[in-house]
Amino acid sequence: MALYNGTAHALAKLASTRPEEIEPLLHKLADDKHVSVQALLFHAFKANPEYFADWAAELILENHGRLQCGDASVANLIFREVVQVIAPHVSSKLYELLEDKFCDLHVAYEKESYKAWYRAVRGKRSYKDKLLPGRTAFKFLSALDCGRLSPLGIQRLAEYKRKFSSEVLALPTCVTGGVVGPPISSKAAAKMSDQQWLQAMQKYHDEQDVFSLEGGAYELSMLLKQSVIEDPLRFAGLAMKMTLELNFVFPSAILWGFSEANISDSAKPVVFEAIRHIANLGLGECDKYLGWSLRHLAEDVPIDLVEKVIDRALCSFRSKSDLSNNISPNRDLEFEGLNTTRGSLAYSLANLLSYDKDGIRTAKVAPHLVKWASDPALSVRTSVAYTVTASLRHEPVIASEAFEQLIDTDDILLTTRSVERLILYIGNSIPEKIDPIVDRMLKSEEPKVREAGGSIAIFAACHWNRSQLMERVLAADVDIRKGVAKACTGMIGKFQSSELVLDVLRKLMYDKDDEVRKMVGGICWSLRGHKLYPFANFLKEFIESPSYIHAIPQLLTCLEETTDKVDDLIDLALHRFIEINGNDIANMQTRSYRILDLVIRGLAQTKDKKRTSALLDILDRLVEINVFDINEKIERIERH
Repeated sequence: MALYNGTAHALAKLASTRPEEIEPLLHKLADDKHVSVQALLFHAFKANPEYFADWAAELILENHGRLQCGDASVANLIFREVVQVIAPHVSSKLYELLEDKFCDLHVAYEKESYKAWYRAVRGKRSYKDKLLPGRTAFKFLSALDCGRLSPLGIQRLAEYKRKFSSEVLALPTCVTGGVVGPPISSKAAAKMSDQQWLQAMQKYHDEQDVFSLEGGAYELSMLLKQSVIEDPLRFAGLAMKMTLELNFVFPSAILWGFSEANISDSAKPVVFEAIRHIANLGLGECDKYLGWSLRHLAEDVPIDLVEKVIDRALCSFRSKSDLSNNISPNRDLEFEGLNTTRGSLAYSLANLLSYDKDGIRTAKVAPHLVKWASDPALSVRTSVAYTVTASLRHEPVIASEAFEQLIDTDDILLTTRSVERLILYIGNSIPEKIDPIVDRMLKSEEPKVREAGGSIAIFAACHWNRSQLMERVLAADVDIRKGVAKACTGMIGKFQSSELVLDVLRKLMYDKDDEVRKMVGGICWSLRGHKLYPFANFLKEFIESPSYIHAIPQLLTCLEETTDKVDDLIDLALHRFIEINGNDIANMQTRSYRILDLVIRGLAQTKDKKRTSALLDILDRLVEINVFDINEKIERIERH
């Protein structure tokens, strides 16, 4: 804030003393539509109103969004002050245009805030003129030079004065805030009976008053949720007494609480009955939490409750009330899907099917899979992908058909975790079914899809005998090669084909594109927790490669944490580190400590005189550049 205020002060001073010199900079500020930048611009105008009068007026007329910053906005105050100081200096034509603009200035947020206030507090408090629409018009019209107003402007100003009190023109008060808590304290809630809870839910049926810090239905529901987590059995009884007359946030809170509670075996039948009762209320707003309430109970859920989740999913898919089909490569489709009712229920069904020992649950879901997989919202399809994956075990034919329907849409769906996972599951059993999908991804116009295609293609090459893909992806564009590098670093140490994967990484660590080399550097994260000895030869090559610069901290951490004998790798890694960074390591205190610790470890492990000498050379170099606390470390070596 101090920097911003200093900038405003400097601009104002320059505008008042050297306006011609600063004008090019002010034009750049005028092109930036951010309110804070516009406020800086108007600070400069205010410092020299006579010089900038006409330009300031033109900007206000050109975009009256500058006048819609809110009552408590500092920018709103600055813009009014500028109007006030330029009013005597603007040309007659511009003055008339400003007057016309302000006489009937309509600001959207005024109307909306008045509606919100009226809905929330009608009949509860006195009339407030400060909330009536037209107050912004009054502020700016009153800022004009009254002596230059037309008869119509004088008349309209008089009308506003009768409508509003002088408080409307007062300086805005500082923004105040606080925590909106539940209307009942947790201490009092702990002593409440079921009847008292129901009375509280009826009393606080509406949402919080937007002009008060006292909570309403939502805040009370959060208190209820916490109470359910603490005592699920007791509140399962309360759930059985809930009716349609209550705000849906309260049964939703019960279900949400069950999803996070530790429910004992003896309490499960009662909890299942409570969930069944809430589901039978048929409140669509609660459906999002219905499946979640069963997530830790999935193995023991009765089949009738599984059917109830399916029924609510069918209702949700028919309504499509939370439809979202905007396509963007930067959206988190899975997150969006889980936050829709349809997506949440589909994901919850996948969880229930994963505990399906005999196929009965899957058989209930299977008839609906293909239709759900054709949902118009990509975000929902990401959740359905989990359901299809969970159905593969007992209903592979229908699941395969649903998969074909699922991916018959925009390529960007293929980049989501759930769909990639489904592709790999199917490919492990029927790789030829995935071949056209890999080809489609590698040819996609979307870079993110090609990158994901590279990851799947290299997996297919290594594990599904698709060797022809290896040559293709290594000669492909940078996005595909990035995907290959990312997949290979993730496969290290997990599969029998590790040597083949290492051969690919050996090529990519010298890739012409630095983004690919950076991806190869991710191998050090994959090696954490693994024995390093089997990868010693590869790591020696890696340290000498251009990719090493992107993985220095991670590799040093691996060398520090491993239980293997790695004095040769420590020697090589540290010499290369010093070669890359030179005297700059004196300013890298965290890494310097790690280097010293690694030197000590290397000296303790090695029995080779040449390596001992090489490691001591590193210490000499650290002393030479005066790395922090080096003498204490050396003394510790001598004591050992």
